Amino acid sequence: MTNYVAHLLCEFSEADKLYKVRDEVGRPIEELTDMMLASDPVNGSAPNFDAERALRKHIGDYALFTAGMYPEASGSSRRHRRHQPALAN
Repeated sequence: MTNYVAHLLCEFSEADKLYKVRDEVGRPIEELTDMMLASDPVNGSAPNFDAERALRKHIGDYALFTAGMYPEASGSSRRHRRHQPALAN
């Protein structure tokens, strides 16, 4: 696990590898939902099912990276919820 995360951090230190998923015009896609749509070989920009698999692996790695590097980006950080007051019913 440590080797996998270390490799991921090294790979994503280069912006062109971090933003590997591109739209039809060639602009990098940064949102996970847009990446998932693009990875669809039928309705998205993935040329085939092998490319879809590679894109979905990248999407998972990208999500792991952003959650680790920018936990506030996930919007549901456990630490953030712990400090919020309980809601009264």
